[in-house]
Amino acid sequence: MQSAISASTSTTQLTTNRVLTPSEQASENAAMAKMFAEVHKAEAKARAPQVATIHAVMQLVDNATYSRAALDNLSGLFAAIEQLSDKHSTISKLAATGKYVADDWENFNDSQQEEWQDKLNTLRASSEGVTA
Repeated sequence: MQSAISASTSTTQLTTNRVLTPSEQASENAAMAKMFAEVHKAEAKARAPQVATIHAVMQLVDNATYSRAALDNLSGLFAAIEQLSDKHSTISKLAATGKYVADDWENFNDSQQEEWQDKLNTLRASSEGVTA
């Protein structure tokens, strides 16, 4: 980045002393483009960890959402098994236990999803201008 700044400075000195020829203007334009590219590259490099973090938290939110849906389906399956079996049978008791565990894990995933969504919202708010 230092070389781009010094190249820009030297070409700017040319412009203050005389009118530039087309080849000098092209050279100055190329130096300015290089400087802007280096600045953009440095800014992108500085944003990269934050963007990666946002993407990771988005993935956690999505995973929790899918897990909750799967556990809800599993709970429904256990409820159906419980209803179709004899009330005091071992199958009914196992199905009730399975439904309880599936519901418990679904609640856990729900709280995790809310926590990660809050973190994601905080990250997005703190990184205005950073796109994920």
